[in-house]
Amino acid sequence: MNTFIKTEKPFHDPMSNNDYIIRQATVGDLSAIQELLIVSGLPTAEVAANVSNFIVADNGKIIGVIGAHYCGTKVLLRSFAVSFERQKSGVGWTLLQEMQKKFNSKTVAAVYLLTNTAQEYFKRVGFYEISYSEIPALLLSESGLDKACPCTSQCMKFLL
Repeated sequence: MNTFIKTEKPFHDPMSNNDYIIRQATVGDLSAIQELLIVSGLPTAEVAANVSNFIVADNGKIIGVIGAHYCGTKVLLRSFAVSFERQKSGVGWTLLQEMQKKFNSKTVAAVYLLTNTAQEYFKRVGFYEISYSEIPALLLSESGLDKACPCTSQCMKFLL
């Protein structure tokens, strides 16, 4: 089984004493998801239209979110945020692992992302830097991130 984790084990064991669940996002979660993304400095473009491709960490409130935009065998990982007070506690790791399971159940060959702050985190889990032009244009335009993300964003890729 392919995995994002290539070089490091998580700081926190996500299987121990979690006070949250990972679940499919719903339309009822939209305002909390958008609020978390805004507080995290991330765009909210096309989130409402694609909420079915998002998962959340929920402990009575949304403490983490991650989304995906699919285009054939390629996917754009997007909107990955964890509330400030829960960062470095394993929530992000668990969200990534759950999204990986979704990718494994589909025929995903490559995962792309844009980031302004988490390059080192994603490098540790196996992503590598690419140029903006290497991200399929359809992924960017359909996700709305072609206009929402700054041109200075670091582009990254992971092959499954």
